[in-house]
Amino acid sequence: MRRRQYRPATTALLALALWLGQGCGDSTTVASNEENIINGTPDTSEEHQAVVFLLVISAHGAWSCSGTLITPTVVMTAGHCVVASNGSAIKPQDATVYFGNVVGGAMMERAVAGVYPHPQYQPIVPVPNDIALLALAETAPDSIVPIPPLPPELGLTQDDIGTQVEYAGFGLDENGNSGRKLHVFGTVDVICGNQGGCPLSMVPSSFCAKMDDGGTCSGDSGGPAFVVRDAVEYVAGITSYGDWRCTSYGCSTKVDGHASFIQDVIGTDKPIGARCISPAQCQSGFCVDGFCCDSACSEPCQACDVPKQQGYCLPAPDGHDCSDGDPCNGSETCQGLACTSQGDIPDCNSLDPCLTGSCQAGVGCVFQPVADGTACDNLNACDGSDTCREGRCLPSGPALDCDDGNPCTDDACDPQGGCTHNQMADGTSCSDGLACNGEETCQAGACQAGSAPSCDDDNACTQDSCDDVLGCQHQQMPEGSSCANGRTCQKGLCLPAPSSGCSTGGRPAGSWLAAWLLGLLCRRRRG
Repeated sequence: MRRRQYRPATTALLALALWLGQGCGDSTTVASNEENIINGTPDTSEEHQAVVFLLVISAHGAWSCSGTLITPTVVMTAGHCVVASNGSAIKPQDATVYFGNVVGGAMMERAVAGVYPHPQYQPIVPVPNDIALLALAETAPDSIVPIPPLPPELGLTQDDIGTQVEYAGFGLDENGNSGRKLHVFGTVDVICGNQGGCPLSMVPSSFCAKMDDGGTCSGDSGGPAFVVRDAVEYVAGITSYGDWRCTSYGCSTKVDGHASFIQDVIGTDKPIGARCISPAQCQSGFCVDGFCCDSACSEPCQACDVPKQQGYCLPAPDGHDCSDGDPCNGSETCQGLACTSQGDIPDCNSLDPCLTGSCQAGVGCVFQPVADGTACDNLNACDGSDTCREGRCLPSGPALDCDDGNPCTDDACDPQGGCTHNQMADGTSCSDGLACNGEETCQAGACQAGSAPSCDDDNACTQDSCDDVLGCQHQQMPEGSSCANGRTCQKGLCLPAPSSGCSTGGRPAGSWLAAWLLGLLCRRRRG
């Protein structure tokens, strides 16, 4: 299951939603310390404003899901989004529906008047009949157009294997963030029809898809899988369950397989005893305790949902829910036809360090911001220290510096665990930038020195040296420099010394040459 579970110390999203929830129907700001469908992109399209964020805060815990407005007063979501782990459905007052694109931005909210999980829903995995409907206490904003559920005559069949579907929701993205409406495209890969004969990991009236390249994750539960038929967009699936890492597969409830349940809740002209969410659906004009009733049945400890006698106003059995109108007294049940407090006074202590709670008579728990500057923890170790501002836990200090100064570790920051330092592969260069002390490489997470380079070029006519920036340098010796026995440097090469013109006889060569020239001159004169 992929509803997003909240633990103690979760920040402003939970309590602030109640604090702001007193102005039902107005545009409010729902705060969240979290930010986003895996490999998806933001979905701000007008046609998908019907995709809603569902927040549940109950005695059994707090969590969030997604859903779709299918009529002006009905939201469709997953059964496991409205049924607690003990198998009991949440109370309408435990749920709030938000319209908008980003939790933390401007959103319009609606209270819930009725919660209707499928009567055969079971809280096991894989999840059978994982579908539920929520009746809103008032009509959705006029600007939002409902998206209809896929009818049976257009339902998914084996011919739809490979058909493109579009998922949308407010759940986790690939970075672990949530609270932003995202969408991603996929295909229908396996379909399990109403008759069964499905793989062990599937239940009747469901379909599954590979999520290798992206798909749904925690918090997307209850969100839609859209399909287009004849240019009309329908809700074909409801995100139900998948692998825990959200990287392998995901399965959705097949909406067309539950058409009778949907119609049973949202249909009109219903007789006494039929399910209903508003008086307009009932022939009698009375919708009480979720059933078309024979009267208004408005007296305390009268009920219209007495088992096997639904639709008739009768004395409520002991243990039937009732209310004295003041949530601060706790819940009440009928005992001997008297509405009696159970003594479970609501705990209005805020789990959010930036909010303080109290119980307001006739309203219930309300929450107010603590003083700005109060220390808090937004559960993100990477953004530094946090303080409260206007009821939200926000970063207030420098981001965490994870550089450990070791070139042989890959330094990163995990929002939950803080700094991580993973060893680089052995042999990875970790050079200190100095050419003359050798090439350093990583070994077992430490930078090991290499061997200093040999700059000897075996040329006696160069002066060899090492420059830390340029590396080996070879400067020519001056022309004529002695480089070996009887050899001198000539144009950078060590060569035999050139002849000096000296005679090997006893007389200097210069005198012999002068005598020869003189004799040659005399011969020319004689001639």
